This record gives sequence, structure tokens and C-alpha cells, in this order.
Amino acid sequence: MKFPALCFLLLLTLCAGCQPGLEKEAKSAVSEYASDRLDEPRDYRAGRFVLRPYTRRDSVAYAATLISTADSSSITRPVKQPDSVRIGTFVHHAFQEQTKTGRVTRDSGDFVVYPNREVVELVMRPRK
Repeated sequence: MKFPALCFLLLLTLCAGCQPGLEKEAKSAVSEYASDRLDEPRDYRAGRFVLRPYTRRDSVAYAATLISTADSSSITRPVKQPDSVRIGTFVHHAFQEQTKTGRVTRDSGDFVVYPNREVVELVMRPRK
């Protein structure tokens, strides 16, 4: 009786230990992505990170918002029912660009980081 409970606790501990690594990787990947898109990457200053699991259901919901704004006849809608399997990490990141002249520009973005460290910006905005 004690053996299954011990195995369950060990498994739970191992799973909980994996999460900080995923979050750290996601923060690192988004920081690198954001700084590479600035005029001078060294001017990048990290701000606040908000992280949560990104699931297939979230992906389909995001695609649905894009489809609703596009011409629905040219885009095929998903056929399979989405599930709640985690496919990445959603990251909302606020950051600033501080130049040598003292100019500070604040910005933020919504990103998805996949397990292979691929970063996708969800809401594209034109740069100034």
C-alpha cells in the first residue's frame, strides 16, 4: 500500500521539478527573441514575464480570432476537436529599450515558446 503512494509522490515531485526549467527556457528564448528585434540588442532591458501553459485549445482559439477577421472562404477551419494537451508556453513579456542617449521605449508582446525553443509572436504590430 505504501509503495504506490511513494511512487505517486516521487512522480509528482519529478513533474513539479520540470516546470521551472520550462519557464526558465521560455523566458530566455523570449528575451533573446525580443532583443534581436531591436536596433541595438544591448539596449534591451527585461521587464515583467507572465507565463502559462499553451494548449492546442488555445492555439485553435487564436486561429479562430484570425479567421473571423479574414475572408472565411479562403481559410479552412479545423476539423478535429481540440484538446488540452500542452504544446508550449504562453509568455506575455513587457520590456524596454534604453539607448545611450537616455531615450526609453516601453513595449510588450504575447509569445508562444515551443519545446524546441521556437518563439512565435502572436500579435504582430508594426515597429516604429
